[in-house]
Amino acid sequence: MVVDWGEEDDAIITYCEKILETGQLSAKFEAADNKQGFTITIQLGEKTLLIPYQGEGADRDTTLRALNEILHPDYEIRFCKASDGSDTLEFIPLPQKLWHQLDLKYAEKMDDLFARFEHDSVFFGS
Repeated sequence: MVVDWGEEDDAIITYCEKILETGQLSAKFEAADNKQGFTITIQLGEKTLLIPYQGEGADRDTTLRALNEILHPDYEIRFCKASDGSDTLEFIPLPQKLWHQLDLKYAEKMDDLFARFEHDSVFFGS
């Protein structure tokens, strides 16, 4: 999933759904009286998560971390390190079982190629 630094944040959820094909993942954008002027809620089946933006406007890092959070434990997004340094970064959402199989089969290489998300992961911002 290729994400541009200026991407519309609700589109990121749409891109992820096109890859995972859950039939249950969506984003709801609503105008709001807050710093951002809007809210984005991610829905996956019965689960919902309001993306917790802190500053003015949205940011890709917060969106991606929230998306990864709601996808767990069934799915996981990892950052493709080969795209680091570009204004468009690549992220790979896969079923957790598949990541586990890849981790076992390619144990020495996985951490060199892909970064797991942490609660404070920053890919685009400072």
